[in-house]
Amino acid sequence: MEKSRCVVVGAAPMEEVDFLRSQIGPQDFVICADGGYRHLQKAGITPDLLMGDLDSIDVLPANIPTVKFDPVKDDTDTRIALKEGLRRGFEDFLILGGTGARLDHTIANLQNLFYLKAQGASGVLADASTRAFMLQDEEVLLPDEGYRYLSVFSFTPQCLGVSLQGVKYPLSGYTMESHFPIGVSNEFTDICCKIGVKQGVLLVLLVRE
Repeated sequence: MEKSRCVVVGAAPMEEVDFLRSQIGPQDFVICADGGYRHLQKAGITPDLLMGDLDSIDVLPANIPTVKFDPVKDDTDTRIALKEGLRRGFEDFLILGGTGARLDHTIANLQNLFYLKAQGASGVLADASTRAFMLQDEEVLLPDEGYRYLSVFSFTPQCLGVSLQGVKYPLSGYTMESHFPIGVSNEFTDICCKIGVKQGVLLVLLVRE
């Protein structure tokens, strides 16, 4: 089967093994970013590639292609894995094991979503309770999948023409600024909602609790 999506698994704490299994399918090309390998071991999933400085792995697996980098580098292990996925021609990415531990690495992974947008690709950063992605000069229709909150933030200094429909607090043609979190803690009021931004990069988060 031809692989259609690149999944990057990072080392952030992830106890929800069933969630991990539910997110990865046969259509996915799976790259471990260093310590993410431990999560896949617990889930019984064999990655296609292992990359990073590999300082979190005691014994390297012999049956998995491995690329080791110097730990003194500009890119995080996750960014290295994303670059490899882009080099292989993938345009659709999912980052798992990239939230919930160190805040600096979570922020770095939000920047990685921005990086993917700049490369003409799209990405989702997810864990069992939250999904994050970015919109740039576009509109999307989101189904209500049981998330309690929907939040949107301007990731560029301004987002022009922001619109929200099918939510408790709608917007139309709004100019959203990065220093004012007006888009936090919205809620679905319909089976789906429409989110649009005419100019700028909008960070969208879906939160279960």
